[in-house]
Amino acid sequence: MSLAFRPHVQPYGPALSKRILGVRVFASGFCAPPKIVRNEDLALLGYDSEWIVQRTGILERRHVAPGQATSDLAVEAGRDCLARADVRPEEIDLILVATMTPDHYTPSTACLVQAKLGCTAGAVDMNAACSGFLYALITACQFVKTGSYQRVLVIGAETMSMIADPEDKKTYPLFGDGAAALLLGPDPNPNEDQSSGLLGFRLASVGELGDSLVVPGGGSRQPASLEMIHQRNQFLKMDGRTVFKWAVRLIPEMVREMLEVTGVSARESDFFF
Repeated sequence: MSLAFRPHVQPYGPALSKRILGVRVFASGFCAPPKIVRNEDLALLGYDSEWIVQRTGILERRHVAPGQATSDLAVEAGRDCLARADVRPEEIDLILVATMTPDHYTPSTACLVQAKLGCTAGAVDMNAACSGFLYALITACQFVKTGSYQRVLVIGAETMSMIADPEDKKTYPLFGDGAAALLLGPDPNPNEDQSSGLLGFRLASVGELGDSLVVPGGGSRQPASLEMIHQRNQFLKMDGRTVFKWAVRLIPEMVREMLEVTGVSARESDFFF
């Protein structure tokens, strides 16, 4: 899910959508762990391969190797991005890492990435789960738009295999591990209406459905304990039916909104992701 809003919100018009122009993407990078877990591999463990395909279309996912953490993937994605942009680490002003699977509570994963890349930039994590990368991207655009920073590295990285419960056969196959990065900076085009940037975006939340997708244990609500581990509350819990119905209803509405407010038709759109 990329952008979310309350189901009971009134139909929205152009005033509710924002845009940020004058920002360009210099390069992108990614890191996919080499370990491929196919549906056939899960079938050997008692999973229903056909169920996975029919409901999700997923054929395979990537998993990290033992000892590999989220920051390791983020660093590789960042290095790939900087190499493609031909930008040195010391030129980076800010690093934003979107993740819900950090290496630790503290230090932030972004700080670990900053150190491993050899940057002197500010660094901070952002946790908005599935929407995390978009929140980080939009935040980065704001820093660039205001002129505060010239080079902002945005990284989305997750090791979902670390928090997905192998005993939950309806949830475990849905998640994998990986990282991607974008390097943002100002667009030199003096005519803002012709410069690159975000043509439209909208940020919102639907906290009342928080219990439908939650890791109950390990935080301040339910600190780590033997009982918490016995209940397997260190793993992700998902009400699949609720999440599915919410997503398939709202995603088309959001797509239509973005097309309407940006004046772009579906036929003009080259790629949906």
